Amino acid sequence: MLIHLLKYSLKMLVKDRIIMFWLLVFPIIIGTFMHLMTARSFEMEEKFATIPIAVVVQTDGKEYIRLLREAAAGQEMPLLEITETTEQQAQALLAQGKAEGIVYAGDTLSLTVQESGAVPSMLQLILNRIEQCRKYDMPYTMENSFVTESNSIGDNMRPVMNLIYAVMALVCLLASLTGCECIATGWGGVSGPGLRRAVSPVGRMKGLLADFLACEIIGYGAACIVFIYMRFVLGICIGDRYPLILLFLSVAVSSGVMMGMFIGLLHFRRERLRLAVLTGMILACCAMDDLMIEGIRDAIEHSVPWLNDVNPAAMISDAFYSLNVYSGYSRFLLDAGRLGGVTVLFMLLCLIIIRRKRYAGI
Repeated sequence: MLIHLLKYSLKMLVKDRIIMFWLLVFPIIIGTFMHLMTARSFEMEEKFATIPIAVVVQTDGKEYIRLLREAAAGQEMPLLEITETTEQQAQALLAQGKAEGIVYAGDTLSLTVQESGAVPSMLQLILNRIEQCRKYDMPYTMENSFVTESNSIGDNMRPVMNLIYAVMALVCLLASLTGCECIATGWGGVSGPGLRRAVSPVGRMKGLLADFLACEIIGYGAACIVFIYMRFVLGICIGDRYPLILLFLSVAVSSGVMMGMFIGLLHFRRERLRLAVLTGMILACCAMDDLMIEGIRDAIEHSVPWLNDVNPAAMISDAFYSLNVYSGYSRFLLDAGRLGGVTVLFMLLCLIIIRRKRYAGI
């Protein structure tokens, strides 16, 4: 019976074009526009990574080669990827796009590039630093002014990525629409499905479990599709720890579904008011997560930090951020645990409301 109810709920949700639009089409549109708005920033983020170069060693260029190798080694993200080759092969690599520039190491360092831009500028800064290191007989280490400058660029990328994380949080919270729709349609007592379930011998808990599983499947599938679209179609580096991301998306979608079920179980005189309250909650959570205006989340963190600790959208964004930035998992597990606590809280509230309704119907 549970499988039959699950199939029925899945068919009901898939055939609802409005629900499918808000779950799948709307986040893709929002994600695409966000990517277009921040395309320059993503280009800078992609460019300020390891730079492949071709090095042509000339007379008296051994000292420069040593410093270039120091710049390309001993770091978590090497500044340079060096290919020592002949001039003819270096020209071929540059023409094929496999090298961003050709460095001639002789009495001095000289650089040849195909076009100007952020990468040639950054490469020229590295070569200037190498010239200084040779002049003053210093090793090329991480403790230099250039690396400090490049790290500040990474810090500036956080507001841009927060928009993308906020979009993923929106996708997960929009799954609440499925939970609200299942409750309003299947347990309202006025519609056809509601009347049939009211006289059905199937217990309420089994029916609600089927609805939850159907909403989870639809919401999780939509979240995975949006993630794949943003990661592999738009090329946004949301993260590469895919098993953890996919597992966390299921937890995040569950919180959205339970929130929708909770709102759906509340008594409203008009159905439109229920939808308005749920939509307002989703928009409020996402607005406090920097989706509309940048800097709100940081302002909340400095004034009322506990608000971010109970905001599902902020937890989802912070979990994505911690996966991309931190090597450990303590902060990610903390966010996942808090989000799971929110899910359990909504579940308990739903059970309390269902219990009261069952006693009221005796």
